[in-house]
Amino acid sequence: MTDFTPEDLAVLTQWDTPTICNALEEIVPERRGHGYTTEPLVPLDPDLKPICGYARTATIRATEPPNETPAEMAAKRDMVIDALKMYHQLKAVPQAALDEMARLCEMEWQPIKTAPKDGT
Repeated sequence: MTDFTPEDLAVLTQWDTPTICNALEEIVPERRGHGYTTEPLVPLDPDLKPICGYARTATIRATEPPNETPAEMAAKRDMVIDALKMYHQLKAVPQAALDEMARLCEMEWQPIKTAPKDGT
């Protein structure tokens, strides 16, 4: 492996991962679709600038096929994407309002006592 200097890595922070992957596909077209994600990337916080460094990677394989259907697995992925969208919406809510929501969620709720329908 070629050693990169800290300066080399700093230069790479000018671009995000999809831009780098797109460039690699143009420079080395025979690698297209090999080892790079083909799914959309969803950043947790798009306001953060790109970072670059070394990563230790591994391949993980299940010992058994999933028990869920492809539709069930897709529904789980959709739930994660919805949660990320909600995270971005909550970033715009003032902290005082979030604190009040948390306080209300921690309260012990008492059941409302109502008279039975038969009047007894």
